Amino acid sequence: MKDMDELFDLLRERAVPFAMYRLPGESSVHLMVQYSSLPLPVDKLDDLPELPGFLIAPFPVNGGEKAYLLQPDLVCAPEEAPAKLGDVLHRHNPTALLSPGKSTDTTHEEYVKQVQLAVEAIRAEEFNKVIISRNKAVDRPHEFRPERFFAELCAEYEHAFVYYWQLPGVGSWLGATPEVLMREQQGRISTLSLAGTQLYFQPDLEEYCWKAKEIAEQAFVSRFIVQLLDKMGVEAMEIDGPRNFRAGNLVHLATGFQFESDNLRVSRGRFIARLHPTPAVAGLPRDESLEFIKKTEQYNRSYFSGLVGPVQLKGETHLYVNLRCMQLFADQLVLYSGAGITAHSDPEKEWMETENKMKTLLNVMHVQTGH
Repeated sequence: MKDMDELFDLLRERAVPFAMYRLPGESSVHLMVQYSSLPLPVDKLDDLPELPGFLIAPFPVNGGEKAYLLQPDLVCAPEEAPAKLGDVLHRHNPTALLSPGKSTDTTHEEYVKQVQLAVEAIRAEEFNKVIISRNKAVDRPHEFRPERFFAELCAEYEHAFVYYWQLPGVGSWLGATPEVLMREQQGRISTLSLAGTQLYFQPDLEEYCWKAKEIAEQAFVSRFIVQLLDKMGVEAMEIDGPRNFRAGNLVHLATGFQFESDNLRVSRGRFIARLHPTPAVAGLPRDESLEFIKKTEQYNRSYFSGLVGPVQLKGETHLYVNLRCMQLFADQLVLYSGAGITAHSDPEKEWMETENKMKTLLNVMHVQTGH
């Protein structure tokens, strides 16, 4: 293979399972390719095997998609892959990527109505908070190359987890997400409560102020995590925050939680399953908010607000909530975003919040393609 374009053209043409990612604050890009078999389906996150790989898991409502663990035959820097793979990819039996049919956008009218219904339900004390999300399809530019867009995202969003993956029979996704679900390294486990959103406009993060809605939203998520960790037997934990946290063109309120790995009394899979989905992408109480999402959102979130990231690689896990993402089709790119709805929510402002979140990717796409 001559260059990177040829490598990724062949990966796509032969429908070879792969995942490429860059961790926040790092410069190294990692490519994981599984060419000798297919990724392992994971029916329940509780039963996630203690195996190294790259986990992809859906949002558990209105879909039916499975979780998968990509178990790589090769892990290397992308520029090393052509020499290491040799003619392996040419011998790979192609399998269709099975991209679903074209997406239908959530309209402004539909979204505003859904937010109004959510506010009414919250004021009727059915639950405290719910995330209402939407999708938006844009034409895929003829010159759009996902691996180059990945590189642009890495350059633009230093503090995000940037990824690009494809699985045969499942499809392809790409994104730059700020939200950690679970990180484990050097014998310590950490998780993050992220809620509240406003546009980034100046570098001094201490100057950003928050309204009662955002402060309450952050408190909901943090309380959920504390109670969950307590139920799982975690006694000694460090709590950092809430503090202002920049994620691309947005600023959020964030609280970090960290504890010794030995303090976790359950399996890693069970821990992940209990955290996911967090109130930041579902609501509180979680079961009631998920039920509302199921009957109110008129589309399938699929892998949006699911999970993505490397697990058990050299003793480390970096698992992220799949936000600021897009689903790749031959002629379309489908973007996803959501907003946290409380009793004080204004439907028009929530619509604008979802628009601003989509700009994380759209702004970079416009620079790359000139559209």
